[in-house]
Amino acid sequence: MTQLEIWERWDASLYEQQENYRHDIDLLLSLLGDKPQRVLDVACGTGRMALPLGRAGHIVHGFDVSMPMLARMQAHLNTGEFPSVTVEHRDGLAGAWPDGFDAVLLGANLLCNLITGETDYMAAQRLFLRRAHEALRPGGHLFLDFDCVDWPTSAWEDAQPWVCFDVTDERGTYGRYIVGQYEYDAGTRVCRGERIWELQPKDGGDFTVRKMSVKHFPSWADVQTWLTDVGFAVEKLYVDCEPAEQGREGCRITLWARKAVMES
Repeated sequence: MTQLEIWERWDASLYEQQENYRHDIDLLLSLLGDKPQRVLDVACGTGRMALPLGRAGHIVHGFDVSMPMLARMQAHLNTGEFPSVTVEHRDGLAGAWPDGFDAVLLGANLLCNLITGETDYMAAQRLFLRRAHEALRPGGHLFLDFDCVDWPTSAWEDAQPWVCFDVTDERGTYGRYIVGQYEYDAGTRVCRGERIWELQPKDGGDFTVRKMSVKHFPSWADVQTWLTDVGFAVEKLYVDCEPAEQGREGCRITLWARKAVMES
């Protein structure tokens, strides 16, 4: 197995072990209601959201760009416990998404965690909202959950690398995921820095993977404008998991928006 394969499989295992909260799932289940809905789970990962929705009777189709993530997801589907859930390999930036859905999920802070490559980050965020709109039937809903932070530049000036996760996967590979030195521009709301994975396979051959990371943290005003421009009307809004009438900076925003513009 190559170092790349070891790293990708360890990273997928990390996601499944550590990203296992479900407060957003409980909220989403209440929004969807009891009637089975056709749901598109964008960047579905290992199935954290898709599998509980499928268990609740909804018809879920997920896609992800990561093959190791999808392999873990498919292992769950192979048990036969989730007959209404399907997945496929797809890059969300590289073409139209399947359509006709009752709901599209851009959850788990996806808006701020896109893998954009050479694509402008803000353009990618707006593209995902437009693709979500196109994937919905008229009257369908978008579930959007993201961090709406507004850090001052000074908050990053003395920031030191820190260990975000350390886990051992089922193959015995121990690793640490480290958030390296970052720089943040409060004017552009763009954060640039390094992500580091230090891996120790069970049979030896320790190695380190380093990747540069660029993220754009949109303001609440930005997201409101983007949603309106695409054709969404926000119906329900939550701030830090509590119902709210207005969003604000420095919090977690979750919203349920209706596809308000009918296609001609």
